[in-house]
Amino acid sequence: MKKNISLIYILISACSIIFLFSYDTTKEVLEYTDTFNYLDSSIYLKIYTTSSEKAEEIFSNIEEIYNDYDLLVDKNKAYDGINNLYYINYNLTNNEYIKLDKKLYKLIKYGKSLYELTDGLIDISKGSVIDVWSSYQYTAYGVPTIEELNLINVFDIDDIVLSNNKIKNNNVNIDLSAISKSYVTSLVIGYLKDNNINQYVINAGENISVGDNFGDDYYTIGIGNPDNAGDIIEVVNGNNIDVVTIGSYNEYYYFNNTRYNYQINPKTLYPSEYFKSVTVISSDINKSNYIANALFLMDIDSGMEYIKKKNVEVLWYTTDNKIITSDNFDKYLET
Repeated sequence: MKKNISLIYILISACSIIFLFSYDTTKEVLEYTDTFNYLDSSIYLKIYTTSSEKAEEIFSNIEEIYNDYDLLVDKNKAYDGINNLYYINYNLTNNEYIKLDKKLYKLIKYGKSLYELTDGLIDISKGSVIDVWSSYQYTAYGVPTIEELNLINVFDIDDIVLSNNKIKNNNVNIDLSAISKSYVTSLVIGYLKDNNINQYVINAGENISVGDNFGDDYYTIGIGNPDNAGDIIEVVNGNNIDVVTIGSYNEYYYFNNTRYNYQINPKTLYPSEYFKSVTVISSDINKSNYIANALFLMDIDSGMEYIKKKNVEVLWYTTDNKIITSDNFDKYLET
């Protein structure tokens, strides 16, 4: 039987490019794709399965997963009958417990756990600080003073109290934007595997997950230059890997000739200035994401120390356009 060779070229949120080589050796299993828009990203999916009916069911259920969380983590809009982040942040009063959807409860609980895992560099209680920065970034004029930031930085992670699917928020402005996309994508991966879909590609912006390749080949993922979307600074290869890039890309503004990105350090309350991007590769999308977020806020020596025994590989792209990689990063460069 003649093999059908296909090449798919996908631009990934101006941060990565993936080249997928697939070798179709059977008529029983076919390739299906779909695209959604949730969690502030265009989400591309590719799966291999035996029928269009099954693919349609799979994609419908995946879209429902993304849609559910898109509503739950929305900080800017209320929805009837949903105690989402907007409701929690702006309607709860001190000492009031409310029952949460189990999905949101687990996500917030996971977010709290990352505080210790990252030595406080992921802090979901800093939504008010992020909102102030967003207001300045929206106008691209001015920079908040430390006095202004300290005035609103009056809550910490311990003010988010969870118990038996209930939350007592104590007026904390919770922000889950740094973790929600990878968290939901991990659930989608679990759903696919539960349904015996092990050959897949998920491109959720800076979160890229690939499973088994359909043929005997591997997936090839290009890590983009944050200063030039069409420029690739490195190419990595592998199957069953999760690649997350955290960086400035288009998410920055200039004021008085100084560049301010959107990655706010919850300890300093100001953007990090160490790197333009950090890419982490592991076999767990959540691990790749939280480590990438933490590393972006650390200097290189601290980052190298932090990843010891983490079983991840990392590429740092510095503000002076140098590439630094972890000790065994080269294993993803082999052809």
